[in-house]
Amino acid sequence: MQDEKLEIFYIRHADADKGVTDDRDRCDRDITELGELQLKYLAKRFEGAKFDAVLSSPLVRTVKTAAAVAGSLEGRPPIEIVPELIEKGATAGYSGCGLDYLKRYYDNLKLCEDNIYGGEGGDFPNEEKEDVLLRAKAVVEYIKNRFDYGQRIVVVSHGVFGINFYQAAMGITNEYDFRMTTHNTAVTKIKFTPDGVRRISFHNDVSHLLPILPNFQYDI
Repeated sequence: MQDEKLEIFYIRHADADKGVTDDRDRCDRDITELGELQLKYLAKRFEGAKFDAVLSSPLVRTVKTAAAVAGSLEGRPPIEIVPELIEKGATAGYSGCGLDYLKRYYDNLKLCEDNIYGGEGGDFPNEEKEDVLLRAKAVVEYIKNRFDYGQRIVVVSHGVFGINFYQAAMGITNEYDFRMTTHNTAVTKIKFTPDGVRRISFHNDVSHLLPILPNFQYDI
């Protein structure tokens, strides 16, 4: 039907440590105590909602964020690890800890078996901004081709990749040096309709964090 939409809810991961990675690669940082608190309220925001898929970057901070969301959704759906959602500048050859390791955070995980952009996430270590945008375009097109109008998808990824994801979704090129940054656990809703219209319904929404940021407002 014409009024049906494919909806993507893009979420940036929770607040992350600046350099603590324990036994993981230096690019694979855990979330902080503040991040854990952010996830509590993010999960509450999505509680009982119905979504058709949850896609996540393979890094710990995104998987933990995706777990908070997926664990609160109706039916507790699986999280699908998508290497192409990894952050810009990840260490060469590194594409996450693997499913056995990540299942400590959420037991219902699976790896995306489709080759969206050639190679694994760790094959994108030194991308120029044009390269990241091409990867983001591949991810957006993959989602549009894989899912149907009327479905709703959660995508959990990173800040820099998110800038490129929004560009790709809206069909914006790099000639304008486009930037739309996001706060940790911020939600951005993107809609596609059968007539080719693309909309950002809202961006960088952190209203779920008001209980811990009662005086939050953007700087003037």
